[in-house]
Amino acid sequence: MRRARKILLIVLGLVIGVPVIAVIGVFVALNTGAGRHFVSAEIGKLSGDRVRISGLGGHFPKDIKARRIAVADAKG
Repeated sequence: MRRARKILLIVLGLVIGVPVIAVIGVFVALNTGAGRHFVSAEIGKLSGDRVRISGLGGHFPKDIKARRIAVADAKG
């Protein structure tokens, strides 16, 4: 019984702990220059280059700022 409880606690710790650590890692990464550049590039790729964002700054996710946002359709 004691061993089963220990295994259950380890599994629960992993199931809850790993996602929490991953989310914290993403928040930290997005608050670096490289993370902001990555986000800008991915937004362009995912939107088919219809949305371009440059000059990201501030603190993610509460106070994010962009120097320039451009939105275009198929005709430019």
